[in-house]
Amino acid sequence: MNEHLLSMNILIPLLGIIFIILTSKKREDIVKIIAAVTTGLQLWIVLQIIFNFDKTKSGFQFVEHYSWIKSFSIDYFLGIDGLNLPLVFLTALILFISVFASWKLKKGVKGYFFLFLFIDIGLMGVFTSMDLFLFLIFFGLTLFPTYLLIGIWDNSKSENTAIKYAIFATLSYALILLGILILYFKSDSHTFNILEIIPNVNFSHSFQIITFLILFIGFAALIPIFPLHSWLLSILSEAPIVVSIIVVSLLIKIGTYGIIRICFPILPAASIGFALPLSIIAVINIIYGALCALGQNDLKKIVGYFSINQMGFILLGFASIIGGVSGKIDASITGISGSLFHMFNHGAVAILLLLLTGVIYNRTSQKDISKVGGLSYKMPVFSGITALALFAGFGLPGLSTFISEIFCIIGSFQIPEIQVLSIISIAGIILNAAYFFRCFQLILFSKENPKYTELRDIKGNELFMTLPFVVIIVLLGIYPNLIFNIMTQSVEKLVDIATIGATMIK
Repeated sequence: MNEHLLSMNILIPLLGIIFIILTSKKREDIVKIIAAVTTGLQLWIVLQIIFNFDKTKSGFQFVEHYSWIKSFSIDYFLGIDGLNLPLVFLTALILFISVFASWKLKKGVKGYFFLFLFIDIGLMGVFTSMDLFLFLIFFGLTLFPTYLLIGIWDNSKSENTAIKYAIFATLSYALILLGILILYFKSDSHTFNILEIIPNVNFSHSFQIITFLILFIGFAALIPIFPLHSWLLSILSEAPIVVSIIVVSLLIKIGTYGIIRICFPILPAASIGFALPLSIIAVINIIYGALCALGQNDLKKIVGYFSINQMGFILLGFASIIGGVSGKIDASITGISGSLFHMFNHGAVAILLLLLTGVIYNRTSQKDISKVGGLSYKMPVFSGITALALFAGFGLPGLSTFISEIFCIIGSFQIPEIQVLSIISIAGIILNAAYFFRCFQLILFSKENPKYTELRDIKGNELFMTLPFVVIIVLLGIYPNLIFNIMTQSVEKLVDIATIGATMIK
């Protein structure tokens, strides 16, 4: 049974889609139950993978590898290691919770969950594919359904928002496709198998630079980083909460995951050579995102700029890959481990903030937090959860984001080439605290708005959706080794591969 868990993770939502197709449009309650059962089973499978995962191994586990299109060396190749297991768990949990966050949906329920489960298949496939052709297929499965969810279920200006997303998504897909095809034709065995492409150390330095740039820009449009970020803010401004959750917490992780899974091991010399420009881009995102967030009153937009800021810390940790060739291997391991952990933490904090935004909007129909005010006096339980989410946003010690953010900075700080930029990035932490404390004051302790004197505190179903992420943020802040023990072996192997590959380039 264990050897097919990854396929089951993909097939279960496919079965859910079939059942939804066979369900009458009038039975919206049945459609929602199918989506909940489907994502619940998927989460249970992922938990089985976690419980049976061997933390002492650096290689792939639960591998499923079959020849698919033999004439083009395309395989059905799935695997999981310390780099993708946290993301797979985060994806399963967020999608399960997102079903319940969509429970009151009235418009096009059958079509909505049909598209929702297609995105589910795409995300799970992307994060477990070890064949680049398979990676492209699953990546493609996330794009069109997301476009339709934005275009049809947007609150306003849906056409403009959806088109903007389509432009950036198409650019990203085209560049990633081009980069993967270049790798396929340049590799000695003409294969899409990542593990077979990695030993091709005969890739010249100039070839690596060109291919790295193509792939990096493709992934950067997804992350997103400045100046390729406007589509994310449009979605957060106009799209429903659940669509925003899927995009911010999960879809943008395809970009950061692609860099670490594809660029670093296959194009090591270029990855290490671009460490300095990467750290410059990282610091720009950190400062830009924080400064823009300071001037916002829309909490969803604040989450958008917060995400841009946090992607900066992740990229800064990635830049520590250069430590492998400058005698700072431990620094590289620290920085990259911090980045992977921060990818997970950002997803948990972002969904919690967006769910809480939904609670405010459902009660007040208000997007401007400066017009809400004084919720701590009327909604004490909600206020406690909101305070924790805001504190996690700027990395309060004792919460999970503090550990991962600090690891990104510590890893990069130990490397002379990027040490100054690491120091500058600390300003981003100060700015983060400024805008999150501003949110804290406006939402919870500012003057009460007389329009909202009789607001109900957070309800049982809302607690069901938010508490898992509260537990994760607190638990991993106290005991981060729950994640680090999973990642360590795989990160060490990645750094070794990149270092050895870079030193062998002529």
